[in-house]
Amino acid sequence: MSLRKWFGVAVASAVVGGLAGTSGCSSSTSSNNTTPNDASSEGAVIRHPDGSTVDTGTGGSGDDGGDSSGPQFDSTTGKACKTDTDCKGAAPGSPGVNKCTTDVLFSGGELFPSGVCLLPLPCDPCGGMTPCDNLIHGCDGPDGSPSTPGICLPNTNPPAVGKGLCLPACSFKGDGSAPTGCVGKDTCNAIGFDATTSPPTGVGYCWGGCAADTDCATGEKCDTTTGLCLKTVTPPTKALGDGCTMTEANMSPPPCNCVYNPMSGLGFCTEVCTVGGTQCPTGWFCEAQEPTTLTGANDASVAGFTMQNMGLGGFCVPSCTVDGGAMGTDSGTCPPNTTCQNTNAGGPGCIP
Repeated sequence: MSLRKWFGVAVASAVVGGLAGTSGCSSSTSSNNTTPNDASSEGAVIRHPDGSTVDTGTGGSGDDGGDSSGPQFDSTTGKACKTDTDCKGAAPGSPGVNKCTTDVLFSGGELFPSGVCLLPLPCDPCGGMTPCDNLIHGCDGPDGSPSTPGICLPNTNPPAVGKGLCLPACSFKGDGSAPTGCVGKDTCNAIGFDATTSPPTGVGYCWGGCAADTDCATGEKCDTTTGLCLKTVTPPTKALGDGCTMTEANMSPPPCNCVYNPMSGLGFCTEVCTVGGTQCPTGWFCEAQEPTTLTGANDASVAGFTMQNMGLGGFCVPSCTVDGGAMGTDSGTCPPNTTCQNTNAGGPGCIP
Protein backbone atom coordinates (compact mmCIF):
# COMPACT_ATOMS: atom_id res chain seq x y z
CA MET A 1 0.00 0.00 0.00
CA SER A 2 1.50 3.33 -1.05
CA LEU A 3 0.05 6.05 1.14
CA ARG A 4 0.67 9.77 1.03
CA LYS A 5 -0.20 12.17 3.80
CA TRP A 6 -2.68 14.81 2.81
CA PHE A 7 -4.49 15.97 5.89
CA GLY A 8 -3.30 17.08 9.30
CA VAL A 9 -4.56 17.40 12.79
CA ALA A 10 -2.69 19.35 15.40
CA VAL A 11 -3.39 18.54 19.00
CA ALA A 12 -2.05 20.18 22.09
CA SER A 13 1.55 20.31 23.15
CA ALA A 14 2.93 16.97 24.32
CA VAL A 15 0.03 15.23 22.66
CA VAL A 16 -0.20 15.43 18.87
CA GLY A 17 0.95 17.54 15.97
CA GLY A 18 -0.18 18.01 12.39
CA LEU A 19 0.25 15.86 9.31
CA ALA A 20 1.58 16.94 5.98
CA GLY A 21 -0.98 17.26 3.25
CA THR A 22 -1.88 18.30 -0.26
CA SER A 23 -4.95 20.51 -0.04
CA GLY A 24 -6.85 22.74 2.24
CA CYS A 25 -6.63 24.58 5.58
CA SER A 26 -6.14 24.11 9.34
CA SER A 27 -7.91 24.42 12.73
CA SER A 28 -7.99 24.95 16.53
CA THR A 29 -9.98 24.01 19.64
CA SER A 30 -11.97 25.72 22.31
CA SER A 31 -10.60 24.31 25.53
CA ASN A 32 -8.37 25.90 28.12
CA ASN A 33 -6.05 23.00 28.91
CA THR A 34 -3.41 23.35 26.27
CA THR A 35 -1.62 25.17 23.52
CA PRO A 36 -1.97 23.41 20.14
CA ASN A 37 1.00 22.82 17.86
CA ASP A 38 0.94 22.95 14.07
CA ALA A 39 2.78 20.89 11.52
CA SER A 40 1.78 20.95 7.90
CA SER A 41 3.07 21.20 4.39
CA GLU A 42 2.00 23.72 1.81
CA GLY A 43 -1.76 23.73 1.39
CA ALA A 44 -2.38 21.24 4.19
CA VAL A 45 -5.49 21.28 6.33
CA ILE A 46 -4.97 20.99 10.04
CA ARG A 47 -7.67 20.60 12.64
CA HIS A 48 -6.86 21.28 16.28
CA PRO A 49 -8.63 18.93 18.64
CA ASP A 50 -7.71 19.77 22.22
CA GLY A 51 -5.43 17.42 24.04
CA SER A 52 -3.89 18.62 27.31
CA THR A 53 -0.72 17.10 28.68
CA VAL A 54 -0.17 13.38 28.68
CA ASP A 55 1.15 11.25 31.55
CA THR A 56 4.04 9.48 29.87
CA GLY A 57 4.75 7.23 32.83
CA THR A 58 7.94 5.17 32.45
CA GLY A 59 10.03 4.27 29.44
CA GLY A 60 12.17 5.87 26.80
CA SER A 61 11.48 7.68 23.59
CA GLY A 62 10.91 5.21 20.82
CA ASP A 63 10.01 1.56 21.41
CA ASP A 64 7.89 0.45 24.35
CA GLY A 65 10.77 0.28 26.78
CA GLY A 66 11.11 -3.46 26.26
CA ASP A 67 14.39 -5.38 26.26
CA SER A 68 15.98 -7.80 23.84
CA SER A 69 14.62 -10.83 25.70
CA GLY A 70 10.98 -10.02 25.07
CA PRO A 71 8.62 -8.13 22.73
CA GLN A 72 9.47 -4.48 22.22
CA PHE A 73 5.83 -3.47 22.02
CA ASP A 74 2.54 -4.17 23.78
CA SER A 75 0.82 -3.76 20.38
CA THR A 76 -2.46 -2.87 22.09
CA THR A 77 -2.95 0.71 20.83
CA GLY A 78 -6.64 1.11 19.99
CA LYS A 79 -7.76 -1.88 22.07
CA ALA A 80 -10.89 -1.25 24.17
CA CYS A 81 -9.98 -0.95 27.83
CA LYS A 82 -11.17 0.04 31.29
CA THR A 83 -7.87 0.12 33.16
CA ASP A 84 -4.15 0.14 32.37
CA THR A 85 -3.95 -3.58 33.08
CA ASP A 86 -6.07 -4.21 29.98
CA CYS A 87 -3.32 -2.64 27.87
CA LYS A 88 -0.41 -4.98 28.60
CA GLY A 89 0.53 -7.06 25.58
CA ALA A 90 -0.60 -10.68 25.47
CA ALA A 91 2.82 -12.04 24.52
CA PRO A 92 5.07 -13.22 27.38
CA GLY A 93 7.53 -10.51 28.33
CA SER A 94 5.49 -7.65 26.90
CA PRO A 95 6.70 -4.37 28.41
CA GLY A 96 3.36 -3.32 29.93
CA VAL A 97 3.93 0.35 29.10
CA ASN A 98 0.66 1.13 27.31
CA LYS A 99 -2.04 2.97 29.24
CA CYS A 100 -5.83 3.23 29.10
CA THR A 101 -7.40 6.61 28.40
CA THR A 102 -9.80 5.99 31.29
CA ASP A 103 -6.88 5.89 33.77
CA VAL A 104 -6.11 9.64 33.75
CA LEU A 105 -3.77 9.39 30.78
CA PHE A 106 -4.55 12.99 29.79
CA SER A 107 -4.78 15.83 32.30
CA GLY A 108 -7.73 17.50 30.56
CA GLY A 109 -10.03 14.48 30.51
CA GLU A 110 -10.46 11.12 28.82
CA LEU A 111 -10.75 12.78 25.37
CA PHE A 112 -12.05 9.54 23.81
CA PRO A 113 -15.75 8.70 24.36
CA SER A 114 -14.79 5.01 24.48
CA GLY A 115 -11.69 4.03 26.45
CA VAL A 116 -8.75 2.76 24.41
CA CYS A 117 -5.15 1.75 25.02
CA LEU A 118 -2.45 4.17 23.90
CA LEU A 119 1.33 4.09 23.79
CA PRO A 120 2.26 7.07 26.05
CA LEU A 121 5.81 7.36 24.68
CA PRO A 122 7.00 9.45 21.72
CA CYS A 123 6.98 7.70 18.35
CA ASP A 124 8.82 8.54 15.13
CA PRO A 125 6.66 10.20 12.43
CA CYS A 126 9.59 10.55 10.01
CA GLY A 127 10.95 7.03 9.58
CA GLY A 128 14.30 8.22 10.89
CA MET A 129 14.67 10.66 7.99
CA THR A 130 15.72 14.30 8.25
CA PRO A 131 13.94 16.20 6.82
CA CYS A 132 10.81 14.12 7.43
CA ASP A 133 10.02 11.72 4.57
CA ASN A 134 6.34 12.77 4.34
CA LEU A 135 5.08 9.19 4.60
CA ILE A 136 2.76 7.60 7.13
CA HIS A 137 4.54 5.58 9.82
CA GLY A 138 3.21 2.98 12.23
CA CYS A 139 3.80 2.78 15.97
CA ASP A 140 3.38 0.31 18.85
CA GLY A 141 4.65 -2.35 16.46
CA PRO A 142 7.10 -2.71 13.57
CA ASP A 143 6.79 0.22 11.16
CA GLY A 144 5.28 -1.00 7.90
CA SER A 145 3.78 -4.19 9.31
CA PRO A 146 0.05 -4.74 8.65
CA SER A 147 -0.30 -5.89 12.27
CA THR A 148 1.02 -2.61 13.74
CA PRO A 149 -2.01 -1.01 15.46
CA GLY A 150 -0.97 2.65 15.69
CA ILE A 151 -0.22 5.61 13.43
CA CYS A 152 2.37 8.19 14.49
CA LEU A 153 1.34 11.83 14.21
CA PRO A 154 4.01 14.58 14.33
CA ASN A 155 4.03 16.81 17.40
CA THR A 156 6.35 19.54 16.11
CA ASN A 157 6.45 22.01 13.24
CA PRO A 158 8.21 20.97 11.12
CA PRO A 159 7.84 17.25 11.92
CA ALA A 160 10.95 15.83 13.58
CA VAL A 161 12.42 12.39 14.16
CA GLY A 162 11.11 10.87 17.39
CA LYS A 163 8.62 13.70 18.01
CA GLY A 164 5.20 12.16 17.54
CA LEU A 165 2.15 10.71 19.27
CA CYS A 166 0.90 7.19 18.63
CA LEU A 167 -2.87 6.98 18.00
CA PRO A 168 -5.10 4.04 17.02
CA ALA A 169 -5.20 3.31 13.29
CA CYS A 170 -8.41 3.00 11.28
CA SER A 171 -9.21 2.47 7.60
CA PHE A 172 -11.97 3.08 5.07
CA LYS A 173 -12.95 1.98 1.57
CA GLY A 174 -13.85 4.06 -1.46
CA ASP A 175 -17.47 2.91 -1.47
CA GLY A 176 -18.85 5.33 1.11
CA SER A 177 -19.11 2.70 3.85
CA ALA A 178 -18.27 3.37 7.48
CA PRO A 179 -14.61 3.28 8.56
CA THR A 180 -13.37 0.35 10.60
CA GLY A 181 -10.87 0.14 13.44
CA CYS A 182 -12.15 2.64 16.03
CA VAL A 183 -13.80 1.55 19.29
CA GLY A 184 -17.37 2.57 20.18
CA LYS A 185 -18.06 6.22 19.39
CA ASP A 186 -14.42 7.11 18.80
CA THR A 187 -14.08 8.77 15.38
CA CYS A 188 -11.84 7.89 12.45
CA ASN A 189 -10.11 10.89 10.84
CA ALA A 190 -8.51 10.48 7.40
CA ILE A 191 -4.78 11.09 6.91
CA GLY A 192 -3.80 9.18 3.75
CA PHE A 193 -5.05 7.41 0.66
CA ASP A 194 -3.95 4.54 -1.54
CA ALA A 195 -4.30 5.51 -5.19
CA THR A 196 -3.26 2.06 -6.45
CA THR A 197 -6.62 0.50 -5.62
CA SER A 198 -9.86 1.05 -7.54
CA PRO A 199 -11.85 2.51 -5.91
CA PRO A 200 -9.20 4.11 -3.67
CA THR A 201 -8.87 3.25 0.00
CA GLY A 202 -7.67 5.29 2.95
CA VAL A 203 -6.26 5.14 6.45
CA GLY A 204 -6.72 7.40 9.44
CA TYR A 205 -6.44 7.62 13.19
CA CYS A 206 -9.06 7.46 15.94
CA TRP A 207 -9.53 10.63 17.98
CA GLY A 208 -12.45 12.11 19.94
CA GLY A 209 -15.97 11.49 18.69
CA CYS A 210 -18.43 12.69 21.32
CA ALA A 211 -21.52 14.68 20.27
CA ALA A 212 -23.17 15.07 23.69
CA ASP A 213 -22.28 14.82 27.39
CA THR A 214 -23.96 11.40 27.51
CA ASP A 215 -21.24 10.09 25.19
CA CYS A 216 -18.58 10.82 27.84
CA ALA A 217 -17.65 9.27 31.18
CA THR A 218 -19.53 10.37 34.29
CA GLY A 219 -18.39 13.80 35.40
CA GLU A 220 -16.98 14.80 31.99
CA LYS A 221 -18.46 17.09 29.37
CA CYS A 222 -18.42 16.88 25.60
CA ASP A 223 -16.77 19.81 23.88
CA THR A 224 -19.00 19.73 20.80
CA THR A 225 -16.66 22.02 18.86
CA THR A 226 -13.85 19.44 19.08
CA GLY A 227 -15.64 16.16 19.84
CA LEU A 228 -13.48 15.57 22.94
CA CYS A 229 -14.55 14.48 26.43
CA LEU A 230 -13.08 16.95 28.93
CA LYS A 231 -13.27 17.73 32.63
CA THR A 232 -13.97 21.38 31.84
CA VAL A 233 -15.28 22.90 28.62
CA THR A 234 -14.62 26.56 27.85
CA PRO A 235 -17.32 27.95 25.51
CA PRO A 236 -15.99 29.65 22.36
CA THR A 237 -15.98 33.44 22.36
CA LYS A 238 -16.41 33.63 18.59
CA ALA A 239 -19.45 32.40 16.68
CA LEU A 240 -19.66 29.73 14.01
CA GLY A 241 -18.55 31.27 10.73
CA ASP A 242 -16.59 34.16 12.23
CA GLY A 243 -13.16 34.84 10.79
CA CYS A 244 -10.13 33.73 12.83
CA THR A 245 -6.38 33.35 12.49
CA MET A 246 -3.61 30.82 13.10
CA THR A 247 -2.39 33.03 15.96
CA GLU A 248 -5.79 32.80 17.64
CA ALA A 249 -5.90 29.05 17.02
CA ASN A 250 -2.74 28.66 19.06
CA MET A 251 -3.99 30.65 22.03
CA SER A 252 -4.87 28.87 25.25
CA PRO A 253 -7.80 28.78 25.14
CA PRO A 254 -8.47 29.67 21.49
CA PRO A 255 -11.59 31.76 20.75
CA CYS A 256 -13.11 28.94 18.69
CA ASN A 257 -12.25 25.82 16.72
CA CYS A 258 -10.45 27.75 13.99
CA VAL A 259 -9.93 25.92 10.70
CA TYR A 260 -7.27 27.91 8.88
CA ASN A 261 -4.93 27.82 5.90
CA PRO A 262 -1.38 27.40 7.25
CA MET A 263 0.07 29.36 4.34
CA SER A 264 -2.02 32.50 4.85
CA GLY A 265 -2.73 31.96 8.55
CA LEU A 266 -6.38 32.91 7.92
CA GLY A 267 -9.45 30.79 8.65
CA PHE A 268 -12.94 30.60 10.10
CA CYS A 269 -14.65 29.26 13.22
CA THR A 270 -16.31 25.87 12.88
CA GLU A 271 -16.84 22.59 14.74
CA VAL A 272 -16.06 18.93 14.21
CA CYS A 273 -18.61 16.51 12.80
CA THR A 274 -19.06 13.07 11.30
CA VAL A 275 -20.28 12.43 7.77
CA GLY A 276 -23.99 11.61 7.99
CA GLY A 277 -24.26 13.10 11.47
CA THR A 278 -26.40 16.01 12.61
CA GLN A 279 -23.74 18.32 14.08
CA CYS A 280 -23.69 20.88 11.24
CA PRO A 281 -26.31 23.66 10.94
CA THR A 282 -28.71 24.03 8.03
CA GLY A 283 -26.87 24.97 4.86
CA TRP A 284 -23.59 23.45 6.08
CA PHE A 285 -22.22 19.93 5.61
CA CYS A 286 -19.50 17.76 7.10
CA GLU A 287 -16.28 18.03 5.07
CA ALA A 288 -14.10 14.93 5.53
CA GLN A 289 -11.69 16.08 2.79
CA GLU A 290 -11.63 13.01 0.59
CA PRO A 291 -10.16 14.28 -2.72
CA THR A 292 -11.86 13.55 -6.01
CA THR A 293 -8.39 13.37 -7.62
CA LEU A 294 -5.34 11.60 -6.20
CA THR A 295 -1.70 11.39 -7.22
CA GLY A 296 -0.69 7.96 -8.48
CA ALA A 297 2.48 6.45 -9.91
CA ASN A 298 4.93 8.88 -11.51
CA ASP A 299 2.86 11.74 -10.03
CA ALA A 300 0.02 11.08 -12.47
CA SER A 301 -3.46 12.24 -11.51
CA VAL A 302 -5.91 9.39 -10.94
CA ALA A 303 -9.57 9.20 -9.96
CA GLY A 304 -10.16 9.65 -6.24
CA PHE A 305 -13.25 9.41 -4.07
CA THR A 306 -16.72 9.87 -5.54
CA MET A 307 -18.52 9.92 -2.18
CA GLN A 308 -17.68 10.60 1.46
CA ASN A 309 -17.57 7.73 3.96
CA MET A 310 -20.44 7.67 6.42
CA GLY A 311 -19.15 8.22 9.96
CA LEU A 312 -15.75 9.60 8.91
CA GLY A 313 -14.64 12.62 10.92
CA GLY A 314 -14.53 16.12 9.45
CA PHE A 315 -15.48 19.72 10.13
CA CYS A 316 -18.58 21.74 9.23
CA VAL A 317 -18.42 24.00 6.16
CA PRO A 318 -21.13 26.01 4.36
CA SER A 319 -22.31 24.71 1.02
CA CYS A 320 -21.60 27.06 -1.87
CA THR A 321 -21.58 27.45 -5.64
CA VAL A 322 -18.27 27.74 -7.47
CA ASP A 323 -18.29 30.55 -10.03
CA GLY A 324 -15.82 28.81 -12.29
CA GLY A 325 -13.61 25.74 -12.26
CA ALA A 326 -12.88 23.56 -9.26
CA MET A 327 -11.60 26.44 -7.15
CA GLY A 328 -12.54 30.10 -7.23
CA THR A 329 -14.68 32.79 -5.71
CA ASP A 330 -18.23 32.06 -4.61
CA SER A 331 -21.47 33.98 -4.90
CA GLY A 332 -21.03 35.70 -1.53
CA THR A 333 -22.15 32.89 0.76
CA CYS A 334 -18.78 31.89 2.23
CA PRO A 335 -17.50 33.06 5.64
CA PRO A 336 -14.56 35.46 5.87
CA ASN A 337 -11.16 34.04 4.85
CA THR A 338 -12.68 31.19 2.78
CA THR A 339 -13.40 30.47 -0.87
CA CYS A 340 -15.76 28.03 -2.52
CA GLN A 341 -13.84 24.91 -3.56
CA ASN A 342 -15.05 21.79 -5.33
CA THR A 343 -12.11 19.40 -5.08
CA ASN A 344 -13.46 16.92 -2.53
CA ALA A 345 -16.14 14.23 -2.58
CA GLY A 346 -18.47 16.22 -0.30
CA GLY A 347 -19.09 18.76 -3.06
CA PRO A 348 -18.58 22.53 -3.15
CA GLY A 349 -17.75 23.93 0.27
CA CYS A 350 -16.19 27.04 1.81
CA ILE A 351 -12.56 26.25 2.61
CA PRO A 352 -9.85 28.67 3.86
